[in-house]
Amino acid sequence: MQPLSPDDARAIDIKYHLKCYVKHVQRSGPSATTTASDDKCARALCADKEFLAILTTMLSKGQILSMTRVCSIYEQVMQSSGLYRTLSMKEAKAKVLQNMGGDVEFARPHY
Repeated sequence: MQPLSPDDARAIDIKYHLKCYVKHVQRSGPSATTTASDDKCARALCADKEFLAILTTMLSKGQILSMTRVCSIYEQVMQSSGLYRTLSMKEAKAKVLQNMGGDVEFARPHY
């Protein structure tokens, strides 16, 4: 066999490996899922900012919130943005600490 030169090849003569065919032929071109995921990402960022703004407002008024309440606020904000995400209490605490830092204090529940 001789190697193909660019001048000799015809589309009929070229055969792809299955992996290459899928990568270069079937999945070529822009896909609609990238814009959808970008849209979801933008909505999630906006919802996160709204969630933190609500918490900041409530806490600055002196309200004491349970972690259950914080998680339910997050879920309501996400649902209003068309996203259906939830947070565990540990994830909610990490998100609040990451964004609000030393402005927030956590207390253990009394049993």
